[in-house]
Amino acid sequence: MNNKMRETTNTNTNNLYQLSGVNFQYHLGTLLVQALRNIDLKIDAGDFVCFRGPSGSGKTTLLNLLGLIEPPQEGTTLFEGEDLSKLSETQKNHIRRFRIGFVFQNFHLIPVLRADENVEYFLARQGLPKKERQERVETALKAVGLWEHRNKKPLEMSGGQRQRVAIARALAKHPHVIVADEPTASLDSSTGKEIMTLLGDLNRKQGVTILVSSHDPMVIQFARRVVELHDGVVTSNGLAN
Repeated sequence: MNNKMRETTNTNTNNLYQLSGVNFQYHLGTLLVQALRNIDLKIDAGDFVCFRGPSGSGKTTLLNLLGLIEPPQEGTTLFEGEDLSKLSETQKNHIRRFRIGFVFQNFHLIPVLRADENVEYFLARQGLPKKERQERVETALKAVGLWEHRNKKPLEMSGGQRQRVAIARALAKHPHVIVADEPTASLDSSTGKEIMTLLGDLNRKQGVTILVSSHDPMVIQFARRVVELHDGVVTSNGLAN
């Protein structure tokens, strides 16, 4: 999806996600876990939301649902006005591939590929021409301050640099939203703050919606809104202090 198409989509609606009465269950061995309970939630395009709560509160499950990693079960989940339960797997794959960028706690980089190759890998899967892929890779790696390290492989980089590559990989897709699950958990506090500053800049300067889960109080300082979860229930949903 090119920038023009992206801008057209975003101007049609400011409502990126709308969840109504969402429940989600999964089996842990023989135990049935109620991960989400009757979730009602709206997220606007351009928002920066931090999902906070103790382990087992449901925040990762909710992020997986918003990232289309987990399928909808009970209730209604809309993404840009589209009911996810009514979309085919091909349609959902298209949304994941073109509209959503992912940043994971453990980076999920391909160890045998250089930084630039890691960023380009998923662009190739989008079917983009080689020249456009190269331009996006350069722009994304420069945005995260890693263009001079583009020839390094993951094991030749620090944890912070690897997370920056992961962010560049997500950014190069020109996504509507970046979903980040505990993006600072594997980093020291100083590097974690640098990563959050980078995500904050992407949100403010490029209008990318940021959805992040974290236990880290420092992360909350960068969010516009904090959604608290406990035992799968939203207990608080308001502006960050």
